[in-house]
Amino acid sequence: PGGAAGDAQGSAGQGVKLSALGERLRAAGIAVPALEKPMGNGSVSPTPDKQPRKDSSPLPAGKSESRTPPLAPNREQRGGGSALASGAKSANGGKAASGEKPVRHSRQRRNFKLKRLSVTTLSEEVTASLAAHAAKKPSRLSLFDYLFVEVLGAQAHGPEPEAGRVQENMANFLAVPWRLEQLLVFGFFICFDTFLYIITYLPLRCVTAVILLVLQPLYPYRVRRLEEAHRALADSPKGPTTPVPAPPQGFHRAHMYDLMRLALVFIGVRSLYFFQLGRVYHFIRGQAMIKLYVLIAMVEISDKLMSSFGQDAMDALYWQARKQPRSWRMLKSFLVACISTVLHSSLYFVHVATLNVAINSVDAALLTLLISSNFAEIKSFVFKKFDKKNVFQLGCHDIVERFKLWLFMTLIAILSWCNGTLQVTLFLRLICVVFSCEMLADWVKHAFIAKFNHIDASAFGEYAVVIANDITTCRRNDMPKVIHDHTYAISKRLGFAQLPLACLLVRILLMAFPHIRRAVSARNEAWLAAIFLLFYVCLFLLKVLTGMLLMATSKAVTTAEKKLMEALSPRRRSMSDAERQEEIDSYKSVDRFTPYKGRVV
Repeated sequence: PGGAAGDAQGSAGQGVKLSALGERLRAAGIAVPALEKPMGNGSVSPTPDKQPRKDSSPLPAGKSESRTPPLAPNREQRGGGSALASGAKSANGGKAASGEKPVRHSRQRRNFKLKRLSVTTLSEEVTASLAAHAAKKPSRLSLFDYLFVEVLGAQAHGPEPEAGRVQENMANFLAVPWRLEQLLVFGFFICFDTFLYIITYLPLRCVTAVILLVLQPLYPYRVRRLEEAHRALADSPKGPTTPVPAPPQGFHRAHMYDLMRLALVFIGVRSLYFFQLGRVYHFIRGQAMIKLYVLIAMVEISDKLMSSFGQDAMDALYWQARKQPRSWRMLKSFLVACISTVLHSSLYFVHVATLNVAINSVDAALLTLLISSNFAEIKSFVFKKFDKKNVFQLGCHDIVERFKLWLFMTLIAILSWCNGTLQVTLFLRLICVVFSCEMLADWVKHAFIAKFNHIDASAFGEYAVVIANDITTCRRNDMPKVIHDHTYAISKRLGFAQLPLACLLVRILLMAFPHIRRAVSARNEAWLAAIFLLFYVCLFLLKVLTGMLLMATSKAVTTAEKKLMEALSPRRRSMSDAERQEEIDSYKSVDRFTPYKGRVV
């Protein structure tokens, strides 16, 4: 008992010292938990900062809430007795003194354990508070240390990126312009071939359709003669020894569609005669810069809308010609297609007039305005989320835009030559500036789109494979019956409006016809007709040569793209052939104006 009392006094003294230390820490502004209050028997009990939470569940009857741990067994309890038994003996008349002494010793031991636990916990909490306060205090930095860190020091902020990953990202960023230009050049010649089809092949198809329409009354007689020849060979004992030619193909509804397309070109050319290029030129030249900027934006947006609407109008006209050629809906579809072609041709005429003003203007402000529209396109596309299919649509848009820019520059050169204001050196320099800005804008746009959306540069090769498959598929010889011409799939894929551009070209050539006649000094109409016939033959041969080269290039692209992707795309070497082919096939359902994920680029 004497030793226990001494320990209790020592613990009480240590608790008083810690209490004083806690008061001083609080005075210094350091957060320290509430210290413990001494109990009546010399021990300390923890004083909580908040009221204890009351349990909502009631206690059973006869029991009271107690936080005191169970009493440790004393020597009498180890010997077989208990405090309850000793209390019972005292109640029955036994010696009370024999039961009070063990209870006093057990209480002292319990209080001593509580005192040691509370003192240890308080000392640990004080140590933690001091450490936290020391961490909050800023370390002193001398002027020399500050200059050393600012000038020569370097500190790593987070984990360093892998060297291979950084090099791969940079290589992919630099490979995008080259792969993009391959796609754009390939698509440019596809648009050129498709445009030459309207100029060269469509008139021949219409002539063939007219001949078949004239010979249509003789078609049943020819078919009957061939059927009789088939029956005669079948009834002969030797059987059919020589092949019998198939019945000739008569006038088909697809031929009617060709005639309607040629009629749309004629109507579009006639509608452009209502616009005088000189008046449009001076009207645009006299406008303020802000009006011209708005006009250019309106022309570009209207071009996209009319391209999408015109494609649907031509599809509706074709299917009406095949399914219901004698209904009033066919006439309605033809009128809608006619209105679309006229409006779209007028937009292209205004666009050419605007470029003509910019090229021939002494002030370079309008040319700068046209060039700045390319870089405004970068802002509208770069900081948006793109999928690979959306990038494919954007690539198709750039292909058509590149071809239209080349065609418009060619027409402006023809107009400048007719007016006698063509300066070859100056014109070539301006064309180089316009095309350089266009190419630079496309490179920057696609490179940063690929960077921000984690698109590999080999995706542009996959786009080329899809376009090449369109060319090779529509020109196969094993197809049983050709319904559309081979330019339909390409025009729908790229969103290329052939008929309005053909109307514009014919209108400009007709404007240049008097100047061409004076230039060649043709004395009669025969010489002039011979010159135009020679020009048509040259275009026809160019169309044949371009088509053959595109077929060979398409097959080469289809067969060599796998090796090219493995050589230029380290990211995708782990893909199997089936996965790569599945990804390429997923692009086949994407057209220029097909909404993908709720948007059209």
